[in-house]
Amino acid sequence: MPKARRSNVLTTVVFTDIVGSTKVAEEMGDRRWRELLARHHGLLRDALKILRRMVYLAMGEVVHGRFHGGVLQGTLANGGVGLAPFYGLGGRVPVPVRRQLEQIKRGIVNGSISVDPRSYPAH
Repeated sequence: MPKARRSNVLTTVVFTDIVGSTKVAEEMGDRRWRELLARHHGLLRDALKILRRMVYLAMGEVVHGRFHGGVLQGTLANGGVGLAPFYGLGGRVPVPVRRQLEQIKRGIVNGSISVDPRSYPAH
């Protein structure tokens, strides 16, 4: 009998809990609740895509001998962070606006646009 082949798998597991969901679902009704869940799942999928990208970047650094511990920072340049997606509005965002956003992204990456997190409004 041939030996079973072993493989290692790196995966991300996420559990989310919508606090008070039973009450909210009852108040919203089935249709609106399903729509809310669909939006929730879409946002979560987008966040996981960014996490997968960072895990991929970190593993690549390890494999190529360039990661020696510490922090691997996600940036616009390495795809670890990004501008917020348009979600369901993508088709309605005018092309000039999309081009301008790409210009802004390039400016942040090449340093011609400075981003200072200390200037962000407090939550």
